[in-house]
Amino acid sequence: MRKLLLVSMLFASTVSAETFTCNSFDVYQGAGNGKYIKVYDTLTRDADIKLTIQKSPDKIVVSVDNTDIQPGVFMKDYNEYRNDDGKIIQNGTDFTVLTSAPVPDAKIYVPIKIEYHCK
Repeated sequence: MRKLLLVSMLFASTVSAETFTCNSFDVYQGAGNGKYIKVYDTLTRDADIKLTIQKSPDKIVVSVDNTDIQPGVFMKDYNEYRNDDGKIIQNGTDFTVLTSAPVPDAKIYVPIKIEYHCK
């Protein structure tokens, strides 16, 4: 029993999370047929929002720094990180969130893609 406990502690200590700090992002709105149109970027505006993204083998947690906003948690599911609102994809140090936003008074949702540029 003691050996099993030691082995599990050793494995737990070798699995660590990567942390990324994101200072800029681009927002795209769905235009149909899987295409998106850029509607906002922080290269032409100051980014007031700073994010921290922590990635571990079983989940990705996206936190908005210096706010009371609850972190978004994306659990690994069939080699993709998902939650009820969408999914997140990592490409190097950049992350892309695919989700949707409601259109007021229209009762429809518009696809949204947010690309976070991190270090």
